[in-house]
Amino acid sequence: MKRKTRLVAEAVNFWWQSVRLVAISVAQSESDLGPVFRRNFRMGIDDFNVLPGMIRHRITTQCVAQARRSDTRGEITPEVRLAATLRFLAGGQVWDITDGYSLSTAEFYDSIWRTIDSINAELATRFPVTEADLSAVEQGFRAKSRNQCFKGCVGAIDGCIFEKQNPGCAVDNAQRYHVPRKDKYGLLAQAFENGCIPGSFFLIGDAAYCCKSWLLSPIPGSHVPGSPEDSFNYVQSALRMNVECAFGMLIRKRGVLWRKLE
Repeated sequence: MKRKTRLVAEAVNFWWQSVRLVAISVAQSESDLGPVFRRNFRMGIDDFNVLPGMIRHRITTQCVAQARRSDTRGEITPEVRLAATLRFLAGGQVWDITDGYSLSTAEFYDSIWRTIDSINAELATRFPVTEADLSAVEQGFRAKSRNQCFKGCVGAIDGCIFEKQNPGCAVDNAQRYHVPRKDKYGLLAQAFENGCIPGSFFLIGDAAYCCKSWLLSPIPGSHVPGSPEDSFNYVQSALRMNVECAFGMLIRKRGVLWRKLE
């Protein structure tokens, strides 16, 4: 219990220092730390205590002796790497995090990418490919449609532009990142790929996507209210809101997306 509390206190220590609040005692209960921890790391304490064990073998410092010789702080623990990553994704500024954890800028960015790659590798989300799994997903979408009339849908696809600064000479062609219709630079994120969609199932998307055998988009044009075309577009749009809400939840949870990416 004391070890777990110490790791939690270490993770939130820099935040307390930045706002000049009283330091947290290692004997303080985890229930007292919970609200503060979740607000600043977008993760509960229990989950934080589990996650390092899943990725420890990927982010542990390999040459401990060399690290202790080259840095007065010594070895960077997996808990610190994870805490720095979560705080950055939650919207923390780089200089605040590096100062709070005594990390160099280079080591900070190395920790960020090592941790993110490790989490993606260990907790990879895979699209269901078996008939049974796809049927279970399809039943969920069908249950959400009016009178359970929408059959065959196993996912909704959409895109979201994450605004970023002009990359300039850091890339070969900065204009590739410019979005004319929004007059800003950004990265386009897609929620789905079509590689594993069997013929009996399909995705749904908005009018930005072309209608395919595996993807149904709205019927173009204006339609008489209550007509089959109008009813189809209504139900299709209602189901499509799932992915739009997912992007909204992602942006709301990850404060790093509230400002231009660097």
